[in-house]
Amino acid sequence: MPLEIVPYGSPILRRQSELVTEITDVILVLIDDMIQTMNLYQGIGLAAPQVGRSIMLFLINWDLIDEEKSGIQAYINPKILEIGDETEKQDEGCLSLPEVWAPVRRHESIRVQYTDIEGKIVEEDLSGMPSRVFQHEFDHLLGILFIDRISTSERKRIRDILRAIMDGEITTYDEIEDIAQPNSEPQTI
Repeated sequence: MPLEIVPYGSPILRRQSELVTEITDVILVLIDDMIQTMNLYQGIGLAAPQVGRSIMLFLINWDLIDEEKSGIQAYINPKILEIGDETEKQDEGCLSLPEVWAPVRRHESIRVQYTDIEGKIVEEDLSGMPSRVFQHEFDHLLGILFIDRISTSERKRIRDILRAIMDGEITTYDEIEDIAQPNSEPQTI
């Protein structure tokens, strides 16, 4: 069942997420619900804190960013092991910050490690857009939003939009009905 996207200003978006200690049925159902949510909102990536769960888990929809890979991949307890020297600035947006786009400098290439849904530890090299998306979603797990990585002038430019999101004047896609409300308390996983 699709879940509600947590908007900017919610404290859970600023929390350090907890490690997933076991891949249980609860985790697998959450992943399925997050896939449905991501598809509904047409997101490239979605982190568990964005649906009210403070755990080290995010998804990336490879169909939208890479011609060689396909499908939606779950990243459990991800880590960035190495970063490349080159960086690139590009506009980013976020489902939790509707109508906000700003240029963010990210590492062009990274080496990552994560656990897949079968419990296997995987290492992978990412570059270009996959690297950017991984870094964006990984930041969510650390309580960092992309707007924390923008210039002061860009932050001033979007200040009114951020205030409107916090005041509920701009919402995360109200027109979508039948969205499950996240639990007010994070589940113990």
